Parts: sequence; structure tokens; C-alpha cells
Amino acid sequence: MTIYLHNVRYSYMPGTPLEREALREVTLEVRPGEVVGVLGSVGSGKTTLLRLLKGILEPTSGEVTLDGEAVRGPRGVTKLRAATGLVMQEPELHLFAATVEEDLCFGPRNLGLGREEARQRAREAMESVGLSFDEMRSRNPLSLSMGEQRKVALAGVLAMRPACLLLDEMTSGLDGEGKRRLRLIIEGIRDEGRAAVLVTHDFEELGGLADRVAVLAEGRLLACGPSRSILEDPELLRKAGYGLPPLLELRLLLKERGLDIEWGTGDAEELADRIAGALGGLCGGAGR
Repeated sequence: MTIYLHNVRYSYMPGTPLEREALREVTLEVRPGEVVGVLGSVGSGKTTLLRLLKGILEPTSGEVTLDGEAVRGPRGVTKLRAATGLVMQEPELHLFAATVEEDLCFGPRNLGLGREEARQRAREAMESVGLSFDEMRSRNPLSLSMGEQRKVALAGVLAMRPACLLLDEMTSGLDGEGKRRLRLIIEGIRDEGRAAVLVTHDFEELGGLADRVAVLAEGRLLACGPSRSILEDPELLRKAGYGLPPLLELRLLLKERGLDIEWGTGDAEELADRIAGALGGLCGGAGR
């Protein structure tokens, strides 16, 4: 499943004195079997982009296509919404039923699945996020901690098995184990030939996970390309309103001092090993 946004614009409250253009001529493709990261400061249009990919919003101008077919009218929007699953930044917006089980089974049941199949999907989704379905199935979702709510919200979307998973700042509020499980989930989705779009401020997460990274600023797409080339471009990151990630800043400082370290996956431990190896080589050379 491929979603393609072509020259998309979106304005909130068009034709009024409060009109605000959130996206301006954005062209972006999301292909099967890839993870696309989205970076941008507050107000850059990241959440609006996800809502367009989900079909919650329709573009003011431009076109959205799903597998080459224009998304128009109720039929097109319904197909796009069925193909995508959005986990919003506020987990409580997902949770509405009296129990966790009802919440998790709502989406699969709406897809036409029987009660037992929906329950099995809910169980598997809960296990993937690290929660026990049997222990939590009868609890009120709003009685859970924020971290638990976030995981249940994610499980509810995973239970629907969307072709494209859309995540809005999903790692916020998750502990280290929660982030590790989320990473495994996203990698599994990619291995299955599905897609994921990940809005996050975690540069290390994108460097080690995203195949491509799109950078938004003031509603415009500044760049989209392989994650390493985007995340190693200090000028591009500054234009997007970011300070340099600590690991990139360290690498640039070392480069200024004559030590050019290969970036690798962007993982802190890997970079430390590379620095140690480079320093060891320098010391060995000096000894000879």
C-alpha cells in the first residue's frame, strides 16, 4: 500500500479572519516496507500531515492518492482510513469504552471480525506492548497510568493491523522498556511489508530506525531523504528550528579536531566504540 501526497496544502478555518495555513505544497510518498520519520518544531505541520495521511482531514488543495487512486469522497476516505492506524499524542483521546477489553475489541469488531477473533487480536496486541490482557481486560482505561494508557491506545490500533501505522510523538511518556518494545513493533511492521510514519523529537530513535526522514518547517517540506544524510546535516536541522543532537554535535567537534568518526546507526554505544577504536588507532600509530 502506497500513500502519495502531491502538492498538498491545508488551511484551518479557511475564508475567515482566523485562517491559518498549516501545510504548503507538501509532496511526500509513504511506501510499503519502510519507516518514515518526520521532524519539525512546534507549528511546523507534523500533526496536520498525519491527519491527512489518516483521512481525518482533506487537503485544501493538492491530491492524496492510495495505490494510485485519488482519495475523493466518502468511498476514498473510508478506504484510506481503513488502511491507516493513527496513535495520537494524547492517549486519552483513544479511550472511550468502560473496559480495556471493549476498547481494544472495538476496532477489530468494526472490521467485521467475530468476538473471539477480535479478543485474540486484542490479546496479541497487548502482549506486544508489554501488558497482560487478562490482568487489565476488565479495568476502566481512564483509571490507568499515562504510560499504560499510551500502551493500550497503541494496542488498540495494532489490533486492527493497519497497512500503515501513524505515530504522533509515541515515545513520550514511555520508559526504556516501552521504547524498546515500540522499536520491535515498528521493525516487525516493516519486516511484514507494511509501513510506519513516526513523528518524534528523538534523533537517536530516527537514526537507528527510520529509512527516510522528512523535515518540516512552517508548513513546508524542507527535505526528505535517507535518515543518515538528513540527520547529519546541521544547517538543515537549524533551519527546522532544532539544536544539534548531542551525538551529532560531538561528532562535528571531533571532526574539527581531525577525528572524523563514521556515524554508523547513530546509536550512542556504537559511536563510543568507534571513537575508542579511532583513538586507539591514533595512539598505536604514535607508538610506532
